[in-house]
Amino acid sequence: MKQLMENWRKLLKEFDREEEEKPQLLPAAEIPEDLYHSTTFESLGDKTINGLKDYSDDNRNACGEGIPFTSDFNSIMSNIGENNLILVFDGKRLAESGQYNFRPYDDPSSEYRIPEIRLEMVDSASDSGAGVDIRVDTLGTDVPFRFVKKMVFLYKLPESKQEWLRKTYPDIGFESYNSENGDTIDY
Repeated sequence: MKQLMENWRKLLKEFDREEEEKPQLLPAAEIPEDLYHSTTFESLGDKTINGLKDYSDDNRNACGEGIPFTSDFNSIMSNIGENNLILVFDGKRLAESGQYNFRPYDDPSSEYRIPEIRLEMVDSASDSGAGVDIRVDTLGTDVPFRFVKKMVFLYKLPESKQEWLRKTYPDIGFESYNSENGDTIDY
């Protein structure tokens, strides 16, 4: 029994030494006004209703790492892939909500060096449910669509789609970006 207790104390001391390093969070003053997230037009309806969730990350099939954003429009264009829409989120409003931590992220395995910021919901965030329901543990980070301030389409929008967007999203600006010459058409 004495040996068991000594081994247990030894194990506890090892865990104390191996405390995880806390991730470095961005201070409020360093949070950019515009945060870009690439997606597809086809998933816009789902994003409007459900927002962004870290377990349905479009860019990586990763889970629980936070929602990826970048503050550099040109770098997101270098790794756009099949995505044809960039959602521009209001970084200052996200920070002011008090619901999120902003963490710089660098993926050493990625061939593209995109300056990423990962949003993670604060454990005590009121939007998370604060542990009231067992589903809270499985929800992950959720960024509602109400924080979107602009949509940038990577193709020229036909008139019918422009009209639909004006009716459906009257408070959100939208534009087209031509990647070949860098021109932007604001609708």
